[in-house]
Amino acid sequence: MRPDPSPPFRPLVPMALAVAAGIWTADAVGVRPGPAWVGALVLFLPVLAAGRLRPSLRVLWCLPWFCLAVEIQARCLHPDPRLDIGRMATDAGRLVQIRGRITGLPPGGGEGNYDIAVDGAGLPWRPVRGRVRLYLPRRVPADPRWGDRVEIAGQLRSLPGSRNPGQWDAGRALRRRGVRARLRGGSLESAVCLERCSGLHPVGILEALRGKLAAWAGDTLQPERAGLFKALLLGDRRSLSAGLEEDFRRGGILHFLAISGLHVALVAGGLHRLLKILGFGRGVTACGVVAVLALYAGMAGFRTPVVRASVLATGFFAAPCLLRAADPWNLLAGAAWITLLLRPEDLFSPGFGLSYGAVGGILLLAGRGREAGRGVDFPGDPFWLRWGRKSLASVTASVRVTAAAWLGSGPLVWEVFGTVHPWVPLANLLVLPVFLVTLVAALTTAVTAPVGGMVSWIPCEAFHAAAGGLEAVGGLAANLPGACLRVPAVGPAVLAACVLALVAARRFLPCAAGVPVLLVGTTLFGSSHPEPRMTVLDVGQGLSVFLQPAPDAAWLYDAGSSDMPDVTGRVIAPFLRWRGILRCDVLFLSHPEKDHISGVAGLVDHGWVRRWLGAFSGRRMDRERGVHLEAGQGQATPDWQWRVLHPQPGGDAIMDGNDSSLVLLVEMGGLRVLLPGDVEEAGLARLIRCLDAPVDVLVLPHHGSYAWNLRAFLEKAAPRVALYSARRGFADARTLRLLDDLGILTLATWRHGALTVTWDARCILVQGRLGSRFRISRRESSPGPRDRATMPGTIRHSTGSPHSRRVLQQRE
Repeated sequence: MRPDPSPPFRPLVPMALAVAAGIWTADAVGVRPGPAWVGALVLFLPVLAAGRLRPSLRVLWCLPWFCLAVEIQARCLHPDPRLDIGRMATDAGRLVQIRGRITGLPPGGGEGNYDIAVDGAGLPWRPVRGRVRLYLPRRVPADPRWGDRVEIAGQLRSLPGSRNPGQWDAGRALRRRGVRARLRGGSLESAVCLERCSGLHPVGILEALRGKLAAWAGDTLQPERAGLFKALLLGDRRSLSAGLEEDFRRGGILHFLAISGLHVALVAGGLHRLLKILGFGRGVTACGVVAVLALYAGMAGFRTPVVRASVLATGFFAAPCLLRAADPWNLLAGAAWITLLLRPEDLFSPGFGLSYGAVGGILLLAGRGREAGRGVDFPGDPFWLRWGRKSLASVTASVRVTAAAWLGSGPLVWEVFGTVHPWVPLANLLVLPVFLVTLVAALTTAVTAPVGGMVSWIPCEAFHAAAGGLEAVGGLAANLPGACLRVPAVGPAVLAACVLALVAARRFLPCAAGVPVLLVGTTLFGSSHPEPRMTVLDVGQGLSVFLQPAPDAAWLYDAGSSDMPDVTGRVIAPFLRWRGILRCDVLFLSHPEKDHISGVAGLVDHGWVRRWLGAFSGRRMDRERGVHLEAGQGQATPDWQWRVLHPQPGGDAIMDGNDSSLVLLVEMGGLRVLLPGDVEEAGLARLIRCLDAPVDVLVLPHHGSYAWNLRAFLEKAAPRVALYSARRGFADARTLRLLDDLGILTLATWRHGALTVTWDARCILVQGRLGSRFRISRRESSPGPRDRATMPGTIRHSTGSPHSRRVLQQRE
C-alpha cells in the first residue's frame, strides 16, 4: 500500500491569519502608529533565520506580518494630528476651502458620493492630509473624472456615529477607509478644476470605461434593465428595481446581483473553454484569461469578492504553466493576504466574511461524497442513460457546493442580516441557468455596444428577454413558503464555535450539523436584556419610543422621521434585533404626520409588529389599517398597564391636527411614563384636567414646542426627567427656560443620542448612546432647583440657574 502523501506546504495560510489578527487588534485596541513598525523590522531577520534553521519554527514568520498589519491599520486610524483634515471638522460645519484629487466616484458620475484626497485647506493654504466625502445629489456639467485635481468650498462636518444601539456605525467605517470628514454645501458645479488627470493612468482609463458603459446603458436600455446591467457588470446597484432587489433578498439569492466569485468563475471558465476550442496553447490561454479577469475586476471596482475570485482563478490557470500545483488553500490565503495589505478596512465589511466563508465552506465540505455521487458508464449503454448519469452528477455536485457555501456563510448571514433562508440550495439551482444566460447576454451586449447597429441590437434584445426571465424566477424563489425567516443575533462566541464545527467537519462530516444546532439553540435559549426598559430612539426630527415592560412584551410608540428616508431599516429594525426582539406586540400611532408614521410601512411589510393602534380615524385610519383608540381605553396586567388619556370619545371640533394626538400613560415596574405625542394648547388643557398623579418620565409634547399653558401642565405632571426627540436646535428656548426654572432634568436625543431609561425603587438612570449618564433620585416628592449632584458625571436633579446649566453641559 502506498503511503499517504505528505500534506502540502501552505505558508500563506498562517501569514494571512496573522495579518487579519493584526488589523483586528489595532482596530479594537486603538494602537498608535510607530512601535509596531519598529517591532516588524526588529523581528524580521531573527524570525527568518529561525525558520531557515528549523522548519518547526516557520510559524514564527507570522510575527513580523502581525506587527506590519498593526502598523498599517494604526496609520489608517491615527494619521498625523498636525495634518489631519478631520481636526478642522465640527458638528455644525466649518466653512473651508480645500484642494485635492478625486479618488472615488460613482460609475458614470452623477448622483452619489465623491471622495476627495485633500492636500491643502484654508486661506492662506496650509498642508493637510486625509479624505473628505462629498455627496452630489445630481449630475453636473463639469463632468468630474477620477484623478482630477479640484478646488472647492463647503462646510466641513464631522463623521456621523452610531447614535442608536444596534445601528451600523457609518463614521467608523468611513474612518477605516481614510475618510476624515464630510463636505456639505459644496458642489462640483462651483469647483475649480486645477488639473485634469492624465488619460494614460490605468485607474483613470478603467473609471472612464465604467462611466461610458454606465452612460450607454442608461441611454439605450430600459430603466429597469439598465439597473440590472450595471449591477451585473459594474457592481452598481443604485439603479436596481426595488421590487427585484427585495425578491432576491427574500429568496436568499442576492449574491447573483452582487458581483462575486460566481460571476468571475463563469467568465473565466467560459473564456478558457472558448480559447481552447479556438486552438490556443496553455500559456496563451492563461495569459488571456488573466488579462480579462484583471479588466473585469477593474470594471467591477476591485470589490473584495472579485479580487478574491480573480486571484484564485489566476493561480489556477497560471500554476500549470509554471509547473506548480495550484493548492486552493494557499491561493485563498494569498488573495486574503493581498487584499488586507492593500485595503485593511475590507476585513470589517460583511462582503469579506461572506466571500471567504462561502469559499472556505466549499473547500471544507464540498469534496466529501464526491466519489459516491459518480456513476459508472458501461460499454453498450445507450446515450440517454449516460447523459442522465452525467446530468444527475452535475445536479448533485451543484447541490453539494451550494450547501457547503450555505453552511460556510450562513452563520455570518444569520448574525449580520438577521435572516436565514432554508431554500437557498433549491433556489440556486432554480436561478443559476437563467442567471447564466442573462450574464452571457450582458457581457455580449457590453462587447458589441461600440459596434452599434444590428450587431448590438440582437444582444440587447436577448438581454431584455433574459432579464425578464431572471425577474420571474427571482419572484418565484421569494414566494416559496418560509423563504426568509427573521432571527436574532447570536454573538461572536457562537460564530467562533460555528467555525470550529466546520473545521472539524473536514475530518468528521457529522460535525457540520453542529452549525445549525448552535445557531438554533442560541436563538431558542438565549435571553438578552430581560429587564424592563424604555428607549427614546434618535431618529432626527421625529419620534420613536420603545417600551419593554416585561421580557415577553415589547411596544413601540410612533415610528417616524422627516430626516431619514428609511428610518425602519437604519434605526428601528437594527435596534429591535439588538434587543433580541423579532416582533413587537403593539405599535401605537399618535397622529398621521410624516415625522411620526413614516416608518410604519417598513415595520408592517417586514412583519416587525403584530398590531397597531391609533387615535386618528376616517379615511386616513383605513389606509393605515389601525384600530381606533379613545380616552379611557387600555390594558392591564399585574406587571404593567397602559391607558389612553386623550382624545376624548366622539372627538371635538377644536381638537384637530396635533391636538388630536394619542396620549398614552404607561405604568411598568413602578415607573409612570407619559407619552403626549404632539398635543398643543387645547390638548394640554385637557391633560391638565384628566392627569391624576405625577409621572416619573415625560416625553415633551411636540418635540419641546412652547405653549401658553405648558407651565401649568408641567407643574401638574411634575416629571422627574423630561426627554425629547428632535434635530439639532430644538426645543423652543422658552420651553428650556421653563424646564430649568422648574428644576426638571431635560435631555435631547440630538445631544446625547438614543436615551435609555432604567430604574429601581430608589433612582432613575438615563443613559445616552454617546456616553452621558444621569442618575435621578426618586426619594423626594418633587424636584427642586436646589437639588444638586455630588458625584462626578451624575445628576440627581437639574439645577435652576444658568451657571448650573453650563456645569451640566460640561459634565455631559
